[in-house]
Amino acid sequence: MAQVHKALQHASADRQINKEMMFKRMRQNGLALRGVAPEWRADEEVVLEAVRQNGDALEHAAQELRAEKEVVLEAVRQNGRALQHAAPELRANMEVVLAAVCQNGRALQHAAQDLRANKEVVLDALRQNSRALCFAAPELQADTEVVGVVRQNDCALKHAALEVPKASFWRRSERCDISTITKAEALWRVRKGDCRCFGFLPAELRADNEVALRAVRANGKSLRFVGSRFQADKKVVLEAVRQNVMAFQYAAPGLRADKKLVLEAVRENVMAFQYAAPGPRADKEVVLAAV
Repeated sequence: MAQVHKALQHASADRQINKEMMFKRMRQNGLALRGVAPEWRADEEVVLEAVRQNGDALEHAAQELRAEKEVVLEAVRQNGRALQHAAPELRANMEVVLAAVCQNGRALQHAAQDLRANKEVVLDALRQNSRALCFAAPELQADTEVVGVVRQNDCALKHAALEVPKASFWRRSERCDISTITKAEALWRVRKGDCRCFGFLPAELRADNEVALRAVRANGKSLRFVGSRFQADKKVVLEAVRQNVMAFQYAAPGLRADKKLVLEAVRENVMAFQYAAPGPRADKEVVLAAV
């Protein structure tokens, strides 16, 4: 009996070691999930690591995990179009679909029909990518508020069911003229991923946590422009690194020297190692996490 117990302990220890190796593999390339054994594709922790690195890894997860809300949310936050790999009931889930279209407006095409006719969902999709209009329900393509969101994009307007005056694309030179912008407009513009526009926002909006987080989630490199307060904010920095590992170079020096944060960043993407301060780069635990 003692021998059986000892053998089980060894088996459990071996599996834990294998799991840690699997975590590292997924953090480096989430799509590696497609080449692993079925038992790992059905392991929620392994799949979570994979979809955080690449949302499209959801396609290779076990069927039951494609119906797991937490897993699907992580996937669509990384890549909105991963929604197409989710179970039908989650493609009809408001929270999941909103997360998907905020990351990529064109994910609207994979939402359930009812949500493609939901004005809140469609507006969020259009604010991220105005060309998502073609995936909205016909009645919303004829809605004046909806069409008003896309009126600056002539290409998207071909899908509108209303005749509206067409405007030219928002020219680069006009991006600086936003001194009177509202918070709602600021959230829309930073969500589109133009990291440079953050630097031209009014001071009160540049100091707004929600605006800063939305900016770095849309484009991690926005961390360069959000100011020292947010560059020293662990939550903001990690969100930026999840979106674009190169953003770590813009984190405050104190955070790039923070072993715990460096470990988190490296686990998100091993390329973050190159931007860490010399101290963490010489730390054995950090080095092992990066290899």
